[in-house]
Amino acid sequence: MKLEKAVEIVEALNSEGIDATVRKEYSGRSMYGKTTAAVSTRYQEDVFQAASDLGMKLGRRSLRIDSMGMGYVVY
Repeated sequence: MKLEKAVEIVEALNSEGIDATVRKEYSGRSMYGKTTAAVSTRYQEDVFQAASDLGMKLGRRSLRIDSMGMGYVVY
């Protein structure tokens, strides 16, 4: 995910009272050390809803989601 999109999504979620953070250099499964921007929040659907509300088109097929126990990282 592009850093600019991640920041916009997190700002929108935070303004709605939803706890979310940007991870600037997240390295997910099978990335072998490569990094990307990501959004960390409790519910993955919040990320997609915020993106939709902002008019962003995030393809679920082009994004990955990791479960972090009590939350998710979308990248």
